[in-house]
This record gives sequence, structure tokens and C-alpha cells, in this order.
Amino acid sequence: TTTITVTVLLVVWMAVFGGINGTHYLYNKETGHLNNGIKAVEQYKASHDAKYLKTATEELAVAFRQHPYDGRIGCMLANAQMQNRQYAQAWCTMDILLKDNPDYGLYQFTAACVLYEQHLKHKATDMMAKAICNMPQLLHVKELREIEKKDSAFYAALRKEIIAAARYSDTSISPIRKAKHGYILHHYGYLKEAKVLLVEAVTAMPSLRAPWRLLGNKKKYGFLSEGAFRMGTHTGQNGNAKNTDLISILYNSYS
Repeated sequence: TTTITVTVLLVVWMAVFGGINGTHYLYNKETGHLNNGIKAVEQYKASHDAKYLKTATEELAVAFRQHPYDGRIGCMLANAQMQNRQYAQAWCTMDILLKDNPDYGLYQFTAACVLYEQHLKHKATDMMAKAICNMPQLLHVKELREIEKKDSAFYAALRKEIIAAARYSDTSISPIRKAKHGYILHHYGYLKEAKVLLVEAVTAMPSLRAPWRLLGNKKKYGFLSEGAFRMGTHTGQNGNAKNTDLISILYNSYS
């Protein structure tokens, strides 16, 4: 009996251990290249050593082939390719993503950065303005601040186009779109026009958070952000994606 019991336990242990190893292998096979690519991007950001950028590009390219429907990986790959001055490859990557999601702000903004680096500034202005109108938190990313500092003429044209698009807000647009346009106008100092849009947005959809903050109703904003029992327990939350960059936004989407 003892021999049989030991044999059975041994077989079970081998099966479990084999299963764990198999699962671990599959996990590494599915996510290993993505993890390696992300690690290499971080190493490049810290050291600016080109070898890490090369590794990041190669690893993320494999990861994107493994997971072609995960646009976040594609976006990270395009950023790495752009940093590596592989602009044609970066544009091809973004073209794939934009075909499936043509109005997604993060894809539009990344594609606009590729166009900008290729000195196609007119196209970059149009694409970037659309991106920001679709995702106003992009107003705060590091990439846009850097463009504003080094290319004031481009930024002035971009700003003009963004404001013009935000001001064109007829009554048929959705509350979410009104909130986005109101956010943009508030950011650029058009407070009266912004208030009209923000009030209309929360009147139609009271669950929207950012408009309440911009309208000065911190209590309402806090309630919608954290719930009744957690309100006031966190500090430093102002609803803006300030002091961030595109890669950080993509990383955070996995958390």
C-alpha cells in the first residue's frame, strides 16, 4: 500500500509540476518578447544607449506579430521605430492600427509624431489636432511640450486648428464631445465658451467627471472619481494626465 501511495503521489507531483512548467513556458512564450521590449525601452530611456533601442524594436516587432490585435504593442513598436529613425516602418505600423481604429486619439497622435519627424508638417498638424480633439489629455504629454519648445511656428498652427475645431460645437454633438471641447477651450483660456459646453455636457450626462472639476465642483468630481467612502483619502488627483508621455500612457493601460 505504501509503495502504491508513494507511486501515486509521485505521478501527481510530476503532473502538477509539469503543468506548472508548461504554463510558465506558455506565459513566457506569449509575453516574453513584450516584457523584453518594455524593459529595453526603459533601459534606453535611462541610458540613451542605442543597443537597447535596437533590442526594443526587435522584441516589440515579434510581440506585435504574436498579438496583432493589441494596438498598444503596435503603438509602442512605432514609438521605438520612430526613436530609431525607422520612420517608414513606424508609419506602416501606425497605418495598420489606424485602419481598424481611425479615430483613436493615441494612434492619431503617434502617427502625427511620425509625420512630424518626416517633416510632413501640414499633415502632422491636421492629424495631431484630430488626436487632441478625440483625446484632450494628450495636451499634457511630454512629446507635445517638446514640440512647443522647439517649433513655435508649428505649435501656433496646431493650437489655432485645435481651438477652431473645439469652437465648432453645434447642438447635435454628444455630451462626451462637448465635454472634450470644453476641456480644450478651458485649457487654452477660453473660459466662458468652455463653461457653456461643460454645463451642457453634465446637464445631459451628470456622470462625466472632468467637467465637474473644471466647473469648480470638487465634491462632485471627488464623488465620481473615488466614491463616497474614499473621497478625500487621496491627494494630488486633479484629473489631468500631466507630466507623462505616450509610452507611460501605454504602460499604464496594462495595469
